[in-house]
Amino acid sequence: MDRTALKKLCDPKSENESHLLYPCGVVAATVFTDSYHVSVAEPGSDDFQNLAVDERADTIAWVSDVEHKFTNVNPDEETNGKRNSLAYYMWINEHFPPQICEWQGPASGEPFRQIYVARKPRDLEAAVVDPPEADCDFQSDPMTCNFATRQYSSDPADRFECEGKGWKRTQNPSGWGVENGHFIVWMRTAGLPNFRKLFGKVDQDLAKGTKVKVTIDNRYATAEHNGAKYIVLSTSSFIGGKNSFLGISYCVVGGCCIVFAIVFLFRHWSNPRKLGDVQWIQWHDGNSMFLPPGCPIRRRKAA
Repeated sequence: MDRTALKKLCDPKSENESHLLYPCGVVAATVFTDSYHVSVAEPGSDDFQNLAVDERADTIAWVSDVEHKFTNVNPDEETNGKRNSLAYYMWINEHFPPQICEWQGPASGEPFRQIYVARKPRDLEAAVVDPPEADCDFQSDPMTCNFATRQYSSDPADRFECEGKGWKRTQNPSGWGVENGHFIVWMRTAGLPNFRKLFGKVDQDLAKGTKVKVTIDNRYATAEHNGAKYIVLSTSSFIGGKNSFLGISYCVVGGCCIVFAIVFLFRHWSNPRKLGDVQWIQWHDGNSMFLPPGCPIRRRKAA
């Protein structure tokens, strides 16, 4: 697809600083980027321990979306003789990198702080300025990234080593780029302005009275569009999680059906409609294709 067609398809979110966005479009550009760390303490205790949350794409997204709709483009590989990270602004890798710097929770003794993927330095005085690029090695196995204490920073002074007590380098459990489970879930757009998106699943039972502590890495701004965001903990079953809206809708529709049934029953009782006699039906050319087998045809005699 050429540049003009791509811009037409993705407007108004197709470019940034004259660089084509990857991925592009309004839905992709507004992807939810908050993350959470969950810890729990048993009833009667204040000793909070990390709670494993399954964020894998196979767990939180539709299987058809994971297997058929989203495929990463490696930034370090070339297409038509040009490195992909120079042909496009691959912003998605800064929000969903292949490697993350994971906080080890309250039990580590280290306070939480926001850590971001660093950017590679670029020459802003050059005649052609390269697009911003996540400071990650996409050719290594496993892939690695460098981190910073400020978002979109390439300053060595902001470098964060992500080592020692309280922090650990780990491969992104939900995947990277457009194959990230949270991105895939977001791209299946909701039909109503108020909606829920599955973030993860907890596969262990929590006893009644268990204390739950959620540490929020707040990156998704809602003030600019007067929005709000909430955390919902729900018990799921084979038919899904709790959805009061669906239940209320069924009750309202069922109630309306009962009311209309009573109204029509009363209408029929007070003023019944007499059944017609088929002998008064006029048939053209003796066509009996609409009659049951063996049903005689009777014509109305002319006056």
